[in-house]
Amino acid sequence: MSSGDSIDLSGDNGVVKKILVPARSVDMPNDGQQVYVHYTGKLDNGVVFDSSITRNTPFNFTLGEGNVIKGWDICVKSMSVGEKCLVVIQPDYGYGDKGAGASIPPNSVLNFEIELLMYRDVPSKKKWEMSVDECIQIAQDSKIKGNNYFQQNNFPIAITFYQEAIDYLSGRDDWDPAQQSASAPLLSASHLNLANCYLKTGEYSKAIESSNNALKLDKNNVKAYYRRGIARMSFGFLQEACDDFKKVIALEPDNVQGKNSLAQCMHKLKISTQKEISVFSKMFRNDIYIEKKPARDMHALPRVFMDIRVNEKTFKTVIVLFEDTVPMAVKNFIGLCKGDNENKKLKYKGNKFHKLVPGVLVQGGDVINNDGTGGMSIYGEAFIDESFNDQFATKGIVGMANTGPNTNLSQFFITLSPQPSMNGKNVVIGKIVEGLELLDEIKTVKIDGDKPKSTIEIVDCGTV
Repeated sequence: MSSGDSIDLSGDNGVVKKILVPARSVDMPNDGQQVYVHYTGKLDNGVVFDSSITRNTPFNFTLGEGNVIKGWDICVKSMSVGEKCLVVIQPDYGYGDKGAGASIPPNSVLNFEIELLMYRDVPSKKKWEMSVDECIQIAQDSKIKGNNYFQQNNFPIAITFYQEAIDYLSGRDDWDPAQQSASAPLLSASHLNLANCYLKTGEYSKAIESSNNALKLDKNNVKAYYRRGIARMSFGFLQEACDDFKKVIALEPDNVQGKNSLAQCMHKLKISTQKEISVFSKMFRNDIYIEKKPARDMHALPRVFMDIRVNEKTFKTVIVLFEDTVPMAVKNFIGLCKGDNENKKLKYKGNKFHKLVPGVLVQGGDVINNDGTGGMSIYGEAFIDESFNDQFATKGIVGMANTGPNTNLSQFFITLSPQPSMNGKNVVIGKIVEGLELLDEIKTVKIDGDKPKSTIEIVDCGTV
């Protein structure tokens, strides 16, 4: 069947597939095998309700076990690795007359673009049934597979295998000392390789976390310091990155990569410092010699409140929104605060902040999954970056989280300190003008990776 031809997979037009990109092979997965896919799901009106691509994480499930909607089982079973297709799924093969949450109404026709990345046999034993030696062997095999996919520049699948290797070694604390010692290099290499993948995909906070995990195993791990330094430099944490590169050189005085990266980072730091001096100098001169532009009338701008609970304490914050520069983003934010948008279930009330980077930001606003893996705007799709006029110049600035240019949905963050590296990348939509003590309380919250261990929740919100 050639690309572009429609294929009735179900025999009743309930599941109709059109091949967009032909497969690289002819083999297809069977029931009982684990499949890995990337997908984007849309309603008939074009509204995107979910996407693994936005999360940059492949979705996997076991074929034929009823873990997904019927139409998915039918479609993916017909695909080969490398194939990308558009499949239209009628309600009887989708979510029927019940729908699925706020994003998929009852009796919805679903449109998915699906790409089959890989498939494999499911291990015959569950992890908890395996011996220590079996866990180590599977971890080793997974790391090797990850290396193979890394060499093919297939970083999402490489990440999957490195994470699997780490997972099979997660019970090390209960192993005897000899087994712990034998598995340590494998675990360290898996964390390092994972960090390298995240550098390739631009997920710098995750690269830092993976490097930190490697350093917990070996405080003198040169690769961990180097990769953390690269991630920090890419994030704009220039002084911290310089410290990492200096550590690399201290451990390996002849390390050429470390020396080159330190020189590059110090140059960036010098330029950054000069720019700051120039900005302050211009501000000073402008204050004396140049007639100032009219100041923004903060009282004329819309405001919202958020009652945010941290450590069982509730803080009332008021946010002024910069409607004069980013009206579309502000309309979206207000609509989600009030919950009076077209889809009444899209709202910030009850939403949890899922990400905390100490000293940098706290992030929430996933109105779909409430865990950072989703999001939806009141417009039903991502909207543009309207302006980068305002800067992340202080703590308490509210910005739109994104996965790249013009990908704003509902997730947002609040800065815990000035973040100049975000200027020109994320849209500033406003700032906290009342209740900044919230940020002091957030500083006390402990984290697991970048996830808060204590609940940070929007218990109420609306317009002022």
